[in-house]
Amino acid sequence: MSRVALISSTLKPEEVDALADSIIGVFAKGRKVHRCDVTREQAVAFAIALDEALSIYKELSRQAAAELGEYPKQLRALAKAIPPIKKAITELGPDARDRICLAQWEVFRPKKFPTFNYGERFLLWLEFINAAVERDLKGIGSAPSSRRPDLAMQSLIKDLADRFEQLFGIAPSYSRNGTFYQVLEVAAEQLTGFPHISQNRLKLALPPPAPCTNDQAP
Repeated sequence: MSRVALISSTLKPEEVDALADSIIGVFAKGRKVHRCDVTREQAVAFAIALDEALSIYKELSRQAAAELGEYPKQLRALAKAIPPIKKAITELGPDARDRICLAQWEVFRPKKFPTFNYGERFLLWLEFINAAVERDLKGIGSAPSSRRPDLAMQSLIKDLADRFEQLFGIAPSYSRNGTFYQVLEVAAEQLTGFPHISQNRLKLALPPPAPCTNDQAP
């Protein structure tokens, strides 16, 4: 899945101002914890970053949904194609195998005359592929959505975490009392389509917090 480039903010100036005000409010409430005074320029920059990251998240989610929709069809086509190939190879007689080995030698010109080991190795790989296809087909639709890797969500969190630390000099944490978590909650309230990001999602995407990180209450 390719990253989406050249995404710019679509927020109106008054929407940027309102979101920036909320971000400043979050920092004001937690000043005793993070000891960080936020300028309006920083808040505006992160408000725009939130909207840009949301646009990328929406596009990545759309791409992932399209790919996932085709994946079961592709697996079923592969599962249907493998058995006839295996049957055709295993039913080859000695003369046919010798002729194939001769053709391999004429095409590839190996240092020594090939045996039908190539065909047997190919069968083994077909077995591996077939087993993997069957396993994945059984798993589709049975795994809870919370256990499926959401690459769009992970990208959203990582991009915003990096920008948060760059702008404010605070390492983001997944603490509910943390400034990063609270800012994401504000974004979910004020930005249309911005997902509510649970603490568990943040734990999966963020590195463990340092013992004395500035973004969480003691």
